[in-house]
Amino acid sequence: MITPATTMQNRLEEIAALRCIGIILVVLGHSFPVDPGSGSVWIYRYIGSIDMPLFMCISGYLFRFTGGANRDFPHFVRKKAVLLLIPYFVLSTIAFVPKALLGELALRPVAMNAEAYAHSMLFPLDNAVIYFWYLPTLFLISLCGPLLIRTLASRLAIAAMTAALVWLDLAHPLGGVKLLDLAGVASYLIFFWIGCVLAAYRETCDSLFKRRLTLAVSFVAILLLHLIRSYWHAAAVDLLLSLCGIALAFAFGKLYASKGYKLFAYLDGFTFQIYLLSWYFQSFVEVALHRVLHAPVPVVMPAMFVAGLLPPVWIARWVAKHKPALGVLIGMKTKARAKPVYERAIPLLLKKE
Repeated sequence: MITPATTMQNRLEEIAALRCIGIILVVLGHSFPVDPGSGSVWIYRYIGSIDMPLFMCISGYLFRFTGGANRDFPHFVRKKAVLLLIPYFVLSTIAFVPKALLGELALRPVAMNAEAYAHSMLFPLDNAVIYFWYLPTLFLISLCGPLLIRTLASRLAIAAMTAALVWLDLAHPLGGVKLLDLAGVASYLIFFWIGCVLAAYRETCDSLFKRRLTLAVSFVAILLLHLIRSYWHAAAVDLLLSLCGIALAFAFGKLYASKGYKLFAYLDGFTFQIYLLSWYFQSFVEVALHRVLHAPVPVVMPAMFVAGLLPPVWIARWVAKHKPALGVLIGMKTKARAKPVYERAIPLLLKKE
């Protein structure tokens, strides 16, 4: 007999698997030393259409699933600021100086002055670590969480909110606003919202995602949409591509959990740290092997992938064991070893039950 605890654990194991899938896609997408005009630019678009929308969707899912909107809102804001903004400022500052010193060797050179530093902080897409645009963007989106959760009260409100957020993504009314990546906030709200909806209707969604047909249809749809995108690059195609990618990932996560696979066990609990630290190692390998030694791409790519995936886990494990007080600098929520997501959430969910 399946107990409620087992059922909840399986659900959150799926989300843990999705986080691992997402971070593998992120690291893989950053493992291509692409020069302007290179024919492999398409791989960025292929992976980029799925990875960050998936992470935004997972964030919305967990926000709704763990009752984030039911807590004291000022406390929630402080907690999110510590988790997202402290690593943003600290790790961006650490990266700024060596990147400025690299000069033209850097893919995006920055000047060594206070104005350039302030600009990199206030305009996340121009940050010394471009990956970090996600952190302030997710922080601002999270502030909208309570309003989104209240909208789940009626199906009419859900339809209206979905239409409004789809319009925000397709029309790009803030497309020129790069300050605090407000344009990105407007575009990615739809994926956070989709995550909230999936969590609110998780029983229905579970029955859909566990079907092998969903896995097959999502995969075929992605291939067709990428083919269409080659000839007709429209915002609507990009949105459909991201939604199909999310559906494919959730269906795979359902299959992964139902089979009891442990392929991602080593990464589970450290995906955020991989995201925060992978740039340093991948950039070092890219500069050393590709730009200085001119190693062939088939050598550089695997080296960048491994460098972006494993060293951050080693550092996070070392910090958790030997210097837990430093964990806040790399997005670790507790002073103990980072636990898999289902271990952290089960006590709260059982209490709610």
